Amino acid sequence: MKNEDKTRYTSMKTCNLVVSAASVVLGLLIVYFSIKLGIGPSKVTGMKAGTWPGMMGAGIVTFAVILLFDTIKNAKKLGDLDFQNTHGEYVNRVTIHLPQNQPVYVVMLIIIAFSIGLRYLGFYISGAILLPILMRILAPCDRNENKRDVMIKTLLIDAGTMIAIFVIFELGLKAKLPEPFWI
Repeated sequence: MKNEDKTRYTSMKTCNLVVSAASVVLGLLIVYFSIKLGIGPSKVTGMKAGTWPGMMGAGIVTFAVILLFDTIKNAKKLGDLDFQNTHGEYVNRVTIHLPQNQPVYVVMLIIIAFSIGLRYLGFYISGAILLPILMRILAPCDRNENKRDVMIKTLLIDAGTMIAIFVIFELGLKAKLPEPFWI
């Protein structure tokens, strides 16, 4: 590979280190704000508001540290842009411009839109819009499959998921999920 080709890429080692550092910071921030909300059991609601986000933040930190140690352990292999797998493919080259990354960027934008939608439309409406879009992007349908059948399956999965979330969180855990601004 020519040197000028390498300038478009970065190594997996660099990406893993950046993601690990950012994830540790994000996870610690989530834990910090969760503690401010309160962590542990509550006689009124079952769990205090910060319990589940705190557990998620701790999980993020845990997996970021695992990624960091794995990256350090495999630093030589992950840092080598000329590393090829058994098929002769370069496996440690990462660039932001790869077409394979486009679905990731689209999902990021959808998650941002979902987060904004939570504030104005509430969880159930935003979730009912988000889920079919993500299903379409992440699992494109087979061209031979009937579009009507795909639509019906998608709507059934969407409705079933929203009902399950309602039963688990609203009825079972007595947790209030974000509501639309007009309620």
